[in-house]
Order: sequence, then structure tokens, then C-alpha cells
Amino acid sequence: MRLLSNDEHDRLWHLCNRVVVEAAGARAAMLCDARDGNVLISIGETGQSGAPTGVTALGPGERVVDGPQGNVYGVDLPNDFMLAVLHDAGALEAVRAAVNRATAAFAELLLPPAVVLPEKKPKKRRAPAKKKAAPGPKAKKKKPAPPKKKARAARAKPKQKARR
Repeated sequence: MRLLSNDEHDRLWHLCNRVVVEAAGARAAMLCDARDGNVLISIGETGQSGAPTGVTALGPGERVVDGPQGNVYGVDLPNDFMLAVLHDAGALEAVRAAVNRATAAFAELLLPPAVVLPEKKPKKRRAPAKKKAAPGPKAKKKKPAPPKKKARAARAKPKQKARR
């Protein structure tokens, strides 16, 4: 779980209050760390106590805990957060619908910020090599190289006749 800034914490508190408690008619809401249970945000009647009487799994990452003071709807949120909502038994569907509508807003605040990679500079393309133009009529012609001289030993000398 990442640390939240003051602004993120404030926005989450208002989101829990507006969407869950006010819109769905829940009695309380708590945003917790799912790994260790630390409460990060609490709104409403969070001082309730009592032993749970049962747990019902509603779907992946969703459960309802029944108790004498009311039911608690729990849902997993991104980045190891959990939302627990205390509500009366008849308000379960309204609470689920409100949380479902707010899932994208919770995810936006709870997911770690995206890593921004520096933009890569586009590679410069080399201009294609220019072809040499055919020589024009005024172009200078190269003189042919003079023939190489043969080495002395290689020159043929007329043989002298041996004297008798």
C-alpha cells in the first residue's frame, strides 16, 4: 500500500461520504489497509461493536458480514485497500450499487501514479547518398597514366656471341 498525500486523503474522505454514506443511506464507512486492517478513513457510526454472526461471499472481492448492530459490506479496492460499509440489512443493494458506481473514482485515487518515461528523441534519418551526375560536355577528361617502366633485370638484353 502506498502513502496517500493530504489531497488524496481528503478526496477519498469526500468520496466515501458522498457516494457511500449520503447516496446509499449507509450508517458508516471505513477505508482500510487490507493487509493489516489499519483504518485510514472513517465516517459515520464507526464505534459500533459486536461479534459477527456470519459472513457471506457475494462475489470475487465482495462479502457481507452480518452482526447484531447491522451488516458490513466489504469490497476489495486496488492497491491493497478495502472499503467496509456499515448498513441496515435492507440497504445492501443500494450500498453495492453506490460502491460499484464509485469504483473508477476509488481506483483513480488509490492506484499508484503512472511512471512517466522521458520521451525518446526520434532518430535522425540520413539523407540518401547523392548519385554522381554523368560528366557534361565541358567536364575535364582525366589523362591516362603513363605506362610503368620495367625493372632493369626484366629488360631483355641482346646476348653476345661467345668468342672462339
